[in-house]
Amino acid sequence: MTGENIARHLVSWPFLLYMLVAIVLFCLLLYFYKERNANSIVVILLLVALLGSMTVVTVKAVSGMLVLSIQGNLQLDYPIFYVMFVCMVATAIYQATFLSEASQIYDSSLIASVGYILSTTAAITAGAIFYLDFLGEEALHICMFALGCLIAFLGVFLITRNRKKAIPFEPYISMDAMPGVFDHRNGAGLVAPVLTIQRSSASHIHCGGCSGSWGAMSYYTAKKLLNIILSRCSRRGAGGWREGTKFKRAYCS
Repeated sequence: MTGENIARHLVSWPFLLYMLVAIVLFCLLLYFYKERNANSIVVILLLVALLGSMTVVTVKAVSGMLVLSIQGNLQLDYPIFYVMFVCMVATAIYQATFLSEASQIYDSSLIASVGYILSTTAAITAGAIFYLDFLGEEALHICMFALGCLIAFLGVFLITRNRKKAIPFEPYISMDAMPGVFDHRNGAGLVAPVLTIQRSSASHIHCGGCSGSWGAMSYYTAKKLLNIILSRCSRRGAGGWREGTKFKRAYCS
């Protein structure tokens, strides 16, 4: 696994075709996920799987060149080593980011089963194209390998399917005891805005006027909280959303 061999595989037309398809698919999925709010678990975990396929390719390349360097055949003077190392670190970090966002929406058992199937399939495909793993193998060996993967996928599905689903936690919130949420009337006798949230990242918001542990919370927790506030406001009078360029505000009038 020398630097020259890796560079030659990197510019081979099968892998370039795979990279073109993977990049186009990744960009489309990222667009629908970020701009169209397509929060399907398949969309998120496909993003993870595509990144994971590149992680597998780069990890094998980096580890192979490190082994040869330790054995005396220095490979660290090849630029391809550092290119692969940067890609390995970057794809691993973004995988963790997308998995963290998925864990805030879906159950961990569902993420484990779907993620295992998609990631394994993408990793095997990328590795087979880049390193020519199945080149020269008999059709029977390839079929047995595919059958083994299907059995593994079925086993993961059956294990995770039998897990008991966690009962969702529905908290009771006392508005009078929550700082920054239940405001007093101003001088004109009107009720001030009760909560303003501003998205500070893809999955979290900043709560203006809140303090302590309420200062920052999950975006999805905030949505539930605002719905509770608005339902309380509707009992006292008109309530609703006021939306600006960077914030949403729940108010009672």
